[in-house]
Amino acid sequence: MRESARQIDRLDDPAKLTAMDGNRILRNWAYAVQNAREAANALFDVAGGSQIYDSSRLQAYWRDTNAGAQHYAFSWGNAMKKYGLSMIGRDEDGFALKSK
Repeated sequence: MRESARQIDRLDDPAKLTAMDGNRILRNWAYAVQNAREAANALFDVAGGSQIYDSSRLQAYWRDTNAGAQHYAFSWGNAMKKYGLSMIGRDEDGFALKSK
């Protein structure tokens, strides 16, 4: 994640990001988000049934983490498909940053 952010920050023109690099960034973001979701689910599992109520801060973290992980950009299957296709030179619409 940190290296992906650095790579984006170093770009003088976002349009110069290669398809392979863009798809690698998508893959890395999806991996990180899905790992965060797994961690939130593991914490929720061991916290006990009382955490299901709206008054529980853990319930809010669990809900928000899972909701965010459902975003299309963080779909592991989609990210890996795009990354795999770019590895063999068959890029689909990858990561897109607008030019400055």
